[in-house]
Amino acid sequence: MMKRLFTRLVLIAVCWLYATSAFSQSITLDVQPRVVCLGNPMQIDAYLAGVNVNDVTSYRFDWGNGDSSINNIGKPISNTRTYQYSAAGIYHITVTARFSNRSPITTSYWDTVYNKPQANFQLM
Repeated sequence: MMKRLFTRLVLIAVCWLYATSAFSQSITLDVQPRVVCLGNPMQIDAYLAGVNVNDVTSYRFDWGNGDSSINNIGKPISNTRTYQYSAAGIYHITVTARFSNRSPITTSYWDTVYNKPQANFQLM
């Protein structure tokens, strides 16, 4: 009796794990450079998992300072965007991928833009 119950529970757990992983959809960001100094551009690449990139209708990049950019040209749509901030600070970047056949996927990233360092030394 216990063996049959255990076998059923294992079978249900395996089916549940397969179903949730088979349909999982995610978006990850690759931000370069990792340390951004004021006056230098940064580049964000958005990578999708569990979806077909040909179903993407647009990528929206919200830069956290009121500016936004939309990539919606090309087949497949370009997943890369370059941006340069006009002031140092901490910014909450949000990227949303919109699709022709499913609901959008959104992810976010906190980035700090630093003022350029100033050298302060004397030669003796």
